[in-house]
Amino acid sequence: MGHWFDGFENLTTIEGMENLCTDSVESMLSTFYGCSSLTSIDLSHFNTKNVNVMQGMFDGCSALTTLDVSNFDMSKMININTMFRNCTALTTIYSSDDWKNSPVVNSPLMFKNCTKLKGAVAYNENETDASMANPTTGYFTAKTYVEYKDNTLTFYCDNLKATRSGTVYVLDENLPDAKAPAWLKEQKNVTKVVFDSSFKDSRPTTMMNWFYGFENLTTIEGMENLCTDSVVNMAYTFSGCSSLTSIDLSHFNTENVIVMAFMFECCRALTTIDVSNFDMSKMINMESMFHECTALTTIYGNEDWDICSSTWEDGTGMFLSCTNLKGAVEYNSFYTGSSMANPTTGYFTKTAYVVENNGTLTFYCDTKRASRTGTSYSIYDRNDFNYPAWAGDDSDVNERITKVVFDSSFKNYKPTSTEKWFNYCTKIKTIEGIENLITDEVTTMKEMFSGCSALTSINMSNFNTENVTTMEEMFFGCSALTSINVSNFNTENVTTMKGMFNDCKALASLDLSSFNTANVTDMCAMFLGCAALTTLDVSTVNTAKVTDMEYMFSGCEALTTIYCDNDWNSGTVKYSNEMFIGCTSLTGAVAYGASNVNVSMANPTTGYFTSKVYAVRDGSTLTFYYDENRKSRTGTKFYTITADYDEYPAWADNREIKTVVFDSSFKDYKPTTTKGWFYTLEELETIEGIENLNTEQVTSMEYMFYYTPTLETIDLTHFNTANVTNMYGMFQDSRKLRTLDLSSFNTEKVTDMASMFSGCYDLTTIYCNDDWNSGVVKNSSGMFTACENLKGAVTYDVKKLDVSMANPTTGYFTIRLRGKIGKGGYATFAVGDVQGTMSDNVEIFTATRNDGKVVLTSRTDYNLPVDGCVMLKGTPGETFTFTGNASAVPEAMPEGQVLTGGSNPHTVKASDDIFALATIDGTSAFYRVNTGVVIPAHKAYLLLNEAGAKSLTMVEMGDETTAIDNVTDSQEQSSAIYNLAGQRVEKMQRGIYIVNGKKVLKK
Repeated sequence: MGHWFDGFENLTTIEGMENLCTDSVESMLSTFYGCSSLTSIDLSHFNTKNVNVMQGMFDGCSALTTLDVSNFDMSKMININTMFRNCTALTTIYSSDDWKNSPVVNSPLMFKNCTKLKGAVAYNENETDASMANPTTGYFTAKTYVEYKDNTLTFYCDNLKATRSGTVYVLDENLPDAKAPAWLKEQKNVTKVVFDSSFKDSRPTTMMNWFYGFENLTTIEGMENLCTDSVVNMAYTFSGCSSLTSIDLSHFNTENVIVMAFMFECCRALTTIDVSNFDMSKMINMESMFHECTALTTIYGNEDWDICSSTWEDGTGMFLSCTNLKGAVEYNSFYTGSSMANPTTGYFTKTAYVVENNGTLTFYCDTKRASRTGTSYSIYDRNDFNYPAWAGDDSDVNERITKVVFDSSFKNYKPTSTEKWFNYCTKIKTIEGIENLITDEVTTMKEMFSGCSALTSINMSNFNTENVTTMEEMFFGCSALTSINVSNFNTENVTTMKGMFNDCKALASLDLSSFNTANVTDMCAMFLGCAALTTLDVSTVNTAKVTDMEYMFSGCEALTTIYCDNDWNSGTVKYSNEMFIGCTSLTGAVAYGASNVNVSMANPTTGYFTSKVYAVRDGSTLTFYYDENRKSRTGTKFYTITADYDEYPAWADNREIKTVVFDSSFKDYKPTTTKGWFYTLEELETIEGIENLNTEQVTSMEYMFYYTPTLETIDLTHFNTANVTNMYGMFQDSRKLRTLDLSSFNTEKVTDMASMFSGCYDLTTIYCNDDWNSGVVKNSSGMFTACENLKGAVTYDVKKLDVSMANPTTGYFTIRLRGKIGKGGYATFAVGDVQGTMSDNVEIFTATRNDGKVVLTSRTDYNLPVDGCVMLKGTPGETFTFTGNASAVPEAMPEGQVLTGGSNPHTVKASDDIFALATIDGTSAFYRVNTGVVIPAHKAYLLLNEAGAKSLTMVEMGDETTAIDNVTDSQEQSSAIYNLAGQRVEKMQRGIYIVNGKKVLKK
């Protein structure tokens, strides 16, 4: 951003600074230099982590009174000399950091002439370097500070420090000769601590000793405003707060904390403390953390801290003298180290629990368990069957519970299992607050709702199942459920769905479209007894790893249709006994038969599946569909589309088909092969809707259009061939094809192109801008055999028939380039290394240098030579086309071209002086292009690097051309200024315009 606004002396306003991303900026040299009318700058969104130069950044910003640089990262800063020089009105610079600790090597005049500046100290003309860039002994004013007033210590992060009437301390200010905050001198007087809402924007890195010895402190308010994301040290934070009865730590983020030694030492009035949200993964030292918390009875924590981190150095004396403490075990003075920091064999108490009371089962995660009415269970308590203690069993059902409630506090708990949570709770009718059940870390939902026969609906829209591996019998026996919305389920890690919907008798529909079953191995009895289902779409179900399908659809007596395009009898299935038994209404390719009920019937060609992807021949028209309307379609022949066929699909080699149609529904289908799809359709004349054929997953197009001798045109511009490996004989013997546009083809993976165009006798042109001879192709013999009329960069040679000729520079391909006329009605074009012809829907102009002037000349020859660069005029948004033409005889470009460009993109270098045509804020002109910007291939631009060319630029497409001057300040202020389109411009940017009838360059 060096010099971006250098010398903008009349600049008063900068809007949208939040849209300026500075993540990669390295230099801010003189960015706002001389912006003497600018009264404010919003720098709150600046990211300066990569910036190493800020010299002169605000030099001469004489109207600025305040600057907030509190978010500046100076870790890579080298040069900040003259950064604030001559900011004569500047009174305040907000920053809580000490910049002299940055790697700065140049700063002597940083604050020169900032005579009104005052921070921790007043301005001194003899001290103007980076040593004064701090909020404790320098000119910075801290935004984060602490005020002591009326026995209250308040933490702020704002610009109001000067207005505070109490005693103010900078957050990082320490007592002399001590590593303790300066406000500790008030430790005996403070009774209340407040974190103001503004403090949530502060990111302290240490809380060491913050409230050390505050023996009269009874209240801490606004703890939610204390952000601990960056804190690494909490040693002695609350040590000696002997009057404090409670501390809300629920918002603490301790992921970066490494020291908690003596953190709560001598907090003698605390009875409970909840540290269940603490992340101890980086912890090194928690020596004497709870030492002498003599009233402490309960520490809520769900983790084993002794194994949370592999970095422990010291956890000795952690619970020393906590004589009233009880968790999983009672306190024992012989065991006071970190080994007892766990909820199973130590002094921690798990926070999540369940209370059954008057027919309602409520899940909590708070510190009020002792005060709850009813039967209380730990979330981990188990009954004799090793089920959750509150759940039932098929031989001992729980009929007491009619309602389940997830209290709002429960959202703070993240279970790893919900297995059998409501197992055989047969009277549950409602579940409230299920949005408070956070399933992010759950790995098993086995039998979660199994046997909930009174439950009519479940809202699982908030469920995150990305880590779940088993859903076995999850809804087994939910016989009253009429619908289950599982559309948001992420099942990519699930391995078993055995009995998942077993005996869901009332279930009328089920959407499985989002299911990813790539890892599922067991689908036994998955839909057994779903007697109300009439249709089921399993077309997205992947059974590649499934070994057990026994009873999968057994007893689905109302089921008429199973939509699936695949054959599940893959060889991996070991068990499929009675898979379809009792599906008496089912019809697919064939009707149900009681003697054929195993996996051999799980296919859409000879079995009970109905394909959603199919083709229908009606007379001479073949139409491709992907929908659920197959049974209502009329036609003379129906074909199921699969990837499993020997040579060619069933509709191929048909002499009656004249028209092929791809219905709009077909765009949602992604075939993996189109091999032989139109093979030997001898009478085929038309293909409609081919844009609905999605080829992004196709790997083979072998013989796709083989011997379609009456087909004259094919629109292949929408084809995605990124995954295709085989194009053998793709267009072979398509004798009436005259042109093919293959400019969209990606052949990076194609290994076989043999006979691809062989026998295309009438083929004259193949449009393609790429060279297919990439080295990947292994077989291309006879690729262009008998293409006698084909001509590209060169004419056809019967001896040159392989992939070496599949290019537009020395081969049989023809370049076709398309572009659009810009918003202002103009465009530039660079021919590059292949001559050709421009479409006649535009006017062509050349731009040349002549006696120090730029002359724009209309060109009547639409044939353009190699390396020709021109300007085009046309209708805004209209497409123009350039076609390679080896036989064209274009007029030579005039000498002295000032436009340049080529077939390859150009990355602008620091040494370049480049202007490119653009329309910015409605103003069309040539604008300077910044270093690093990539100018696309075939876009012409002005390159003014050469000596004597600095004044040569052009502006408009008009009848007159004049010399170009550098604009003067007086011209800009007093003259009418027009853009390239002849529109008046009120304020010039850096670019090329017309002033008083002359072309001028504003640099």
